[in-house]
Amino acid sequence: MGKRGKAASGKSANKQHVEVIARSRPLNKKELAEGCTQYCVTPGPDKGHSAAVRLDVEAGPDAPGIPGAAGTVQSYHFNVDRAFYEDENNGDVYEYLGGRVLDRVFGGYHACLLAYGQTGSGKTHTILGDKGDPGIIPRLSQEIFARIAESNTETDVVVEMVEIYGKEERMSDLLSDSRWGSDTQLKLRQQDPTSFYVQGTRTYQPADSAQMDAFVQAGVEKRSVAETQMNHQSSRSHSILTISIRQHLASGTLREGKIRLVDLAGSENLERSGAEGKHADEAIAINSSLSVLRRVLDALAEKKEHVPFRDSVLTKLLAESLTGNCMTTIITTVSPAKSNAAESK
Repeated sequence: MGKRGKAASGKSANKQHVEVIARSRPLNKKELAEGCTQYCVTPGPDKGHSAAVRLDVEAGPDAPGIPGAAGTVQSYHFNVDRAFYEDENNGDVYEYLGGRVLDRVFGGYHACLLAYGQTGSGKTHTILGDKGDPGIIPRLSQEIFARIAESNTETDVVVEMVEIYGKEERMSDLLSDSRWGSDTQLKLRQQDPTSFYVQGTRTYQPADSAQMDAFVQAGVEKRSVAETQMNHQSSRSHSILTISIRQHLASGTLREGKIRLVDLAGSENLERSGAEGKHADEAIAINSSLSVLRRVLDALAEKKEHVPFRDSVLTKLLAESLTGNCMTTIITTVSPAKSNAAESK
């Protein structure tokens, strides 16, 4: 979490319309099977409203990267806009975010949600979820079409989904008929000084939430993943789903708002993940891309004159979301396993 938690919180976040949420999940099956112990993630004095999060980690062999003699406790403090803990589910996250996001988008403005964290820390679960605990995307899908059904305004929903993969930051259309068939058509174009878009993507207009969910699932199944020692299904690319809400108003004008949902590939410790060959190259590319994003967030928080958006395809695409009239939420996910404490802090 570190500077990422501090980078976009506080007064500067309000000006930039950026907020940071921290989410700590329970130990997962893999961590429990490995006998992992848990460090303490503590809310502030007024849970649910406080912006204070504290990580208390006892140093020792099961907490690599944490300084100090075995048995000593290191405390790390972070300021975020909202924190969710292991007793809170995707429904709680959506209740906090969903209504505000859709109010804005149906009002003709833009919103962006980014899931950021270590591999296996819960990003994809927060964004997609499962049958027992649907994530942000399926919950948004249901509410979008529920609002349309209650409205007298003719409204189109348009979806597109791309991934950014590898050292060359190759862009692939996840909704194309073939896996890499449209690669040569996908190019990044500049619209204005802080606005870029991907040219050549295929778009679809789902008729209902079930159809939207089917499109998203089809894109997810084409996404680049691999098994590592840290995560049995580690995302090897950044995926970006864009949902456009186009309302045909009685005045004859078109009002459009967009939601961009970004499931970032997880940062990865090569020594611990055991990645080799192609997977090691993927991990290096992921970490490099996330480092550029962190530099961008730090530059924005420090109000630097130069923000290095142009240093990566990912940050070019996110430039509009991080600087313009866009409500952006960064969800930082953390694993509570002591073996992951160094990455979490």
